[in-house]
Amino acid sequence: MRVCGIDSDTKSITLSFLETASPNAACIGRIEAKGRRAEDRFVELVKAFEERVPDFKSCCWVYLELPMAGPNMSATINQAAIVGAIRTLFTQHNIPHSLVSVGVWKKNVLGSGAATKDEIKSWVIQHYGLDQNREQDAFDATAIAAFGIRKIGRASCRERV
Repeated sequence: MRVCGIDSDTKSITLSFLETASPNAACIGRIEAKGRRAEDRFVELVKAFEERVPDFKSCCWVYLELPMAGPNMSATINQAAIVGAIRTLFTQHNIPHSLVSVGVWKKNVLGSGAATKDEIKSWVIQHYGLDQNREQDAFDATAIAAFGIRKIGRASCRERV
Protein backbone atom coordinates (compact mmCIF):
# COMPACT_ATOMS: atom_id res chain seq x y z
CA MET A 1 0.00 0.00 0.00
CA ARG A 2 1.40 3.38 -1.03
CA VAL A 3 0.35 6.62 0.65
CA CYS A 4 1.50 10.15 -0.08
CA GLY A 5 1.69 13.19 2.17
CA ILE A 6 1.86 16.67 0.66
CA ASP A 7 3.06 19.87 2.30
CA SER A 8 2.61 22.88 0.05
CA ASP A 9 3.07 26.60 0.17
CA THR A 10 3.30 29.38 -2.40
CA LYS A 11 6.92 28.54 -3.31
CA SER A 12 7.06 24.75 -3.26
CA ILE A 13 5.15 21.48 -3.07
CA THR A 14 6.85 18.71 -1.14
CA LEU A 15 5.76 15.09 -1.56
CA SER A 16 6.55 12.07 0.57
CA PHE A 17 5.58 8.58 -0.57
CA LEU A 18 5.49 5.79 2.02
CA GLU A 19 4.99 2.07 1.42
CA THR A 20 3.65 -0.18 4.14
CA ALA A 21 5.82 -2.96 2.69
CA SER A 22 8.99 -0.98 3.47
CA PRO A 23 8.03 1.06 6.52
CA ASN A 24 11.45 2.59 7.11
CA ALA A 25 11.88 4.31 3.75
CA ALA A 26 10.37 7.50 2.40
CA CYS A 27 10.61 8.69 -1.19
CA ILE A 28 10.72 12.50 -1.23
CA GLY A 29 9.94 14.78 -4.14
CA ARG A 30 9.94 18.55 -4.29
CA ILE A 31 8.59 20.98 -6.84
CA GLU A 32 9.86 24.54 -6.55
CA ALA A 33 8.93 27.76 -8.29
CA LYS A 34 11.31 30.68 -8.66
CA GLY A 35 8.98 33.47 -9.79
CA ARG A 36 9.04 36.72 -7.85
CA ARG A 37 5.28 37.12 -7.67
CA ALA A 38 2.94 34.54 -6.13
CA GLU A 39 0.85 34.58 -9.30
CA ASP A 40 3.87 33.59 -11.40
CA ARG A 41 4.86 30.86 -8.94
CA PHE A 42 1.30 29.51 -8.97
CA VAL A 43 1.51 28.87 -12.71
CA GLU A 44 4.96 27.27 -12.39
CA LEU A 45 3.90 25.03 -9.51
CA VAL A 46 0.65 23.86 -11.07
CA LYS A 47 2.26 23.06 -14.44
CA ALA A 48 5.09 21.14 -12.77
CA PHE A 49 2.69 19.33 -10.46
CA GLU A 50 0.47 18.31 -13.35
CA GLU A 51 3.47 16.52 -14.87
CA ARG A 52 3.81 14.53 -11.63
CA VAL A 53 0.15 13.39 -11.49
CA PRO A 54 1.01 9.90 -12.92
CA ASP A 55 3.22 9.35 -9.82
CA PHE A 56 0.04 9.27 -7.73
CA LYS A 57 -1.81 6.64 -9.75
CA SER A 58 -0.30 3.88 -7.58
CA CYS A 59 -1.28 5.60 -4.33
CA CYS A 60 -3.98 4.13 -2.16
CA TRP A 61 -4.60 7.61 -0.77
CA VAL A 62 -3.04 11.08 -0.76
CA TYR A 63 -3.24 13.44 2.22
CA LEU A 64 -2.75 17.18 1.73
CA GLU A 65 -2.15 19.55 4.58
CA LEU A 66 -4.89 22.17 4.84
CA PRO A 67 -3.73 25.70 4.06
CA MET A 68 -2.69 27.60 7.15
CA ALA A 69 -3.31 31.26 7.86
CA GLY A 70 -0.39 33.15 6.36
CA PRO A 71 1.19 36.41 7.46
CA ASN A 72 -1.54 38.27 5.55
CA MET A 73 -4.78 37.59 3.72
CA SER A 74 -3.09 37.52 0.32
CA ALA A 75 -0.63 34.80 1.40
CA THR A 76 -3.48 32.70 2.81
CA ILE A 77 -5.47 33.03 -0.42
CA ASN A 78 -2.44 32.12 -2.54
CA GLN A 79 -1.71 29.05 -0.44
CA ALA A 80 -5.35 27.96 -0.64
CA ALA A 81 -5.23 28.36 -4.43
CA ILE A 82 -2.30 25.92 -4.63
CA VAL A 83 -4.16 23.32 -2.55
CA GLY A 84 -7.27 23.89 -4.66
CA ALA A 85 -5.33 23.35 -7.89
CA ILE A 86 -3.82 20.11 -6.53
CA ARG A 87 -7.28 18.86 -5.51
CA THR A 88 -8.68 19.74 -8.92
CA LEU A 89 -5.97 17.72 -10.67
CA PHE A 90 -6.55 14.78 -8.34
CA THR A 91 -10.29 14.93 -8.92
CA GLN A 92 -9.83 15.05 -12.69
CA HIS A 93 -7.58 11.98 -12.54
CA ASN A 94 -9.65 10.04 -9.96
CA ILE A 95 -6.90 10.04 -7.36
CA PRO A 96 -8.34 9.53 -3.86
CA HIS A 97 -7.31 12.29 -1.50
CA SER A 98 -8.25 14.10 1.68
CA LEU A 99 -7.29 17.27 3.48
CA VAL A 100 -5.83 17.10 6.97
CA SER A 101 -5.15 19.96 9.36
CA VAL A 102 -1.72 20.42 10.85
CA GLY A 103 -3.03 19.91 14.40
CA VAL A 104 -4.74 16.64 13.49
CA TRP A 105 -1.75 14.97 11.83
CA LYS A 106 0.63 16.20 14.54
CA LYS A 107 -1.60 14.83 17.33
CA ASN A 108 -2.11 11.50 15.55
CA VAL A 109 1.55 10.95 14.68
CA LEU A 110 3.46 12.75 17.43
CA GLY A 111 0.90 12.74 20.24
CA SER A 112 0.61 16.53 20.41
CA GLY A 113 -1.15 18.90 18.04
CA ALA A 114 1.36 21.54 19.08
CA ALA A 115 4.49 19.51 18.23
CA THR A 116 7.44 21.71 17.24
CA LYS A 117 9.46 21.56 14.04
CA ASP A 118 12.32 19.94 15.95
CA GLU A 119 9.99 17.26 17.36
CA ILE A 120 8.64 16.49 13.89
CA LYS A 121 12.16 16.31 12.48
CA SER A 122 13.38 14.00 15.25
CA TRP A 123 10.37 11.68 14.88
CA VAL A 124 10.75 11.39 11.10
CA ILE A 125 14.51 10.80 11.34
CA GLN A 126 13.93 8.09 13.96
CA HIS A 127 11.14 6.32 12.04
CA TYR A 128 12.08 6.90 8.39
CA GLY A 129 15.78 7.76 8.43
CA LEU A 130 15.56 11.02 6.50
CA ASP A 131 18.79 12.98 6.33
CA GLN A 132 18.72 15.65 9.03
CA ASN A 133 19.77 18.28 6.49
CA ARG A 134 16.54 17.99 4.48
CA GLU A 135 14.20 20.97 4.34
CA GLN A 136 11.49 21.07 7.03
CA ASP A 137 8.79 20.51 4.43
CA ALA A 138 10.20 17.01 3.75
CA PHE A 139 9.79 16.11 7.43
CA ASP A 140 6.27 17.52 7.47
CA ALA A 141 5.23 15.72 4.27
CA THR A 142 6.60 12.43 5.62
CA ALA A 143 4.72 12.85 8.90
CA ILE A 144 1.56 13.61 6.90
CA ALA A 145 2.08 10.39 4.91
CA ALA A 146 2.63 8.52 8.20
CA PHE A 147 -0.69 9.93 9.37
CA GLY A 148 -2.22 8.46 6.22
CA ILE A 149 -0.71 5.04 6.86
CA ARG A 150 -2.17 5.12 10.40
CA LYS A 151 -5.55 6.40 9.22
CA ILE A 152 -5.95 3.76 6.55
CA GLY A 153 -4.51 0.99 8.71
CA ARG A 154 -5.51 -2.32 7.26
CA ALA A 155 -8.23 -0.95 5.00
CA SER A 156 -8.07 -1.96 1.40
CA CYS A 157 -7.27 0.65 -1.22
CA ARG A 158 -10.65 -0.12 -2.71
CA GLU A 159 -12.38 0.92 0.51
CA ARG A 160 -12.68 4.68 0.32
CA VAL A 161 -11.35 5.91 3.64
